[in-house]
Amino acid sequence: RNLVTGATKADLGLVIIDAGKVFATENKIGLLKQTRRHTALLNLIKVPQLAFVINKMDQLNFDPKAFHLLEALVVELCDELQIKPAGCIPVSALTGEGVSSSGPNLSWYKGPCLLDFLGQSAHKQAHFNRVDEQAPLVFSIQAVARDQGETRDPIRAYLGWAAQGQLRKGDWLIDFASRQEARVLDLFPARLAELDGARTDQHDEQHKRQQDEQTVVGEPLALILDKELDLGRGDTLLGAKVLLEEGFMQAFHAKFCWLDDEALNLQRRYEIQHGTKRLKA
Repeated sequence: RNLVTGATKADLGLVIIDAGKVFATENKIGLLKQTRRHTALLNLIKVPQLAFVINKMDQLNFDPKAFHLLEALVVELCDELQIKPAGCIPVSALTGEGVSSSGPNLSWYKGPCLLDFLGQSAHKQAHFNRVDEQAPLVFSIQAVARDQGETRDPIRAYLGWAAQGQLRKGDWLIDFASRQEARVLDLFPARLAELDGARTDQHDEQHKRQQDEQTVVGEPLALILDKELDLGRGDTLLGAKVLLEEGFMQAFHAKFCWLDDEALNLQRRYEIQHGTKRLKA
C-alpha cells in the first residue's frame, strides 16, 4: 500500500536487494518474495525507469561472481514482467562503496556508482515520459483564477495540467461536458502566487520566451481563452473532436491496485470517480 501510493508519480524506482539475505537461504538461491512483489507493483503503476541496487556486498566479500548471479536473477525477473531495467548497481551501505564512488573493493564493476546513476537518470527523464505527447490533448482543470488587473474586463485563467498531448497558443479546445469550443489566447506556467489576486496579464521574461512553445506534459499550466466557459475543478478540455466522436464507454478493462483490507467482491457495486464526478459501477 505504501509503495503504490508513494510511487504513483515517481520518475524512477530503485529496488533494493539485500544480497546477504538472498545467499543466507538454505533453499535454492532466488530473489525474495518482497523484491518480486515490489518490482511487479512498480511495473503495474508504470514507473518509467526501474533500477536495482544490490546492497550489503560487504557480506559477500564484494565477490563479482555473487553480484553477476544476482544480476542474472534480476534480468530473469524483468523478462517475466517485460521490463527493461535501467541498471543493476552493487553497493555497500556500510562502507559507502558503490554509493558515491566505486572504491577499491568494487574495482571490477565498470558501471556508474549510485549517485552518478541518479544524476544521469535526471537528464534522461524527458525520454521516459509516461504519457503519449503525440496523442490528442487532454487538459484537466484544477482551479479557475480571476484577476481584474488594469483592464475593464476581468481575466479568467484556467489552471490545470495536460494528462497527454501538447498545446500551443492559437489551438482550439473543446469542453468535454458542454461541447463548447474556445481558442487559446495565452498559456504560461501556473505558480501558487497566481492562484488568487495576482496579475495574470503581466508575466516575467521567462514566460515571454516560452509563450509560443509547447506545453510540458504533467507540469501545471494556466490557460487564457478567447471566451469565458463555465468551467471549474474537475472539468476537462480536449484538443481534438475525435475524442468526442469515439463516444462514451459503458465498460472497459483495467488493471488496478486494491488497497482496502477487505477483498474485492465482484458481485457488489462500487463507486468510481472521474475528475470530481462519482457514479456506481
